[in-house]
Amino acid sequence: MGLETATYVSGLNSANPTSTDPKSQGDDHLRLLKSTLQATFLNADGAKTFPTGAMTVVGLATTQTLTNKTLTLPTITSIDNGGTITIPSGAGTFCKIAATQTLTNKTINLTNNTLQTTLAQLNTAISDANVQPTASPTFTGTLKSGVLHAQGSSSGATASISADDLIAETSGDSGLTILTGTTSKGSIFFGDSGDNAAGRIRYDHAIDQLEFWGSGGNGLIIDSSRRVHTAAVTDAVGAEAGSTSINCGDSGVSSINGNADELIVENNTNAGITIAAPATAAGALLFADPGDDDAGGISYNHNTDTMTIRAAAADAISITSARIDAALPVQLPSYTVAGLPTGAVGDMVYCSNGDTGSPCLAVYNGSNWVRVVFGATVSAT
Repeated sequence: MGLETATYVSGLNSANPTSTDPKSQGDDHLRLLKSTLQATFLNADGAKTFPTGAMTVVGLATTQTLTNKTLTLPTITSIDNGGTITIPSGAGTFCKIAATQTLTNKTINLTNNTLQTTLAQLNTAISDANVQPTASPTFTGTLKSGVLHAQGSSSGATASISADDLIAETSGDSGLTILTGTTSKGSIFFGDSGDNAAGRIRYDHAIDQLEFWGSGGNGLIIDSSRRVHTAAVTDAVGAEAGSTSINCGDSGVSSINGNADELIVENNTNAGITIAAPATAAGALLFADPGDDDAGGISYNHNTDTMTIRAAAADAISITSARIDAALPVQLPSYTVAGLPTGAVGDMVYCSNGDTGSPCLAVYNGSNWVRVVFGATVSAT
């Protein structure tokens, strides 16, 4: 028969050559065998170990397209951790998110990590994006240009530009809560480049005391008894609950009358209260009860320069620089001749036995008490 042809070993016919083929074709069969072996085992330049059992040798091109194929991943027994990973710099980006990103029922686990950042860094990281988590409970916040706005619902109001860095908003009641331990302090500090605690509002849970600080010092206190007083001092005069104490210094007074301890002014030198009013107005200290809002009082009219003392809901005494006017009878102090006090020129008293045993008025002339003898009984006719 004629000489067979083949390119690879798989094309060879194992029945050739036959016993009846001419011997002169033997060299042709040998050359065909060599050429198919070389074509099948291309670039075989050394000893080769052939797979056994179900192992398969597959030759792939540099670029191979696999359609509807199943790839079985190899088992990796070790990983070489050598080498270098180049991190993008400058404008390099690992992950890009849309301008608005919605996170639903997601959890950030910080158990083994420490998250430390600032609003400015976070702004840069998310490229001024809006962070809008929607999982329940709902918190919708806007973090942009250094502003944190926590909005439950719209109140219809706009924050002042002088205080819009942190905003809590809702259409109903709104507030901020600072939580601490039962013996710790919760604070809001006001600082500047020269003093990081120039002012503060602080609540001391250990003693249940609210404090207002200014210029680095405690200025106003509301203590656990609801007493309001100034300076970081214990109220030495023991005012009752709900009272106000203005303490500018320790007077040394150890107790206060319980009938007048709602407002206490204390100092270690002169102390007082000033009521200031315009030159054409009046200032007053009034005493009220459920039936009358000015039953008694002391007032000063700056327009007429008149001090008025009020009692029983009526003006009783008026005092000017020229005179004293009494709207009611004036009762003089009463003495016997033996009991007359040391007087000053012009003093007047009632002396019960100064007119040879009868009553009279007595006036001190600088040396002695002299009597003013009563005349006849007054009469309109």
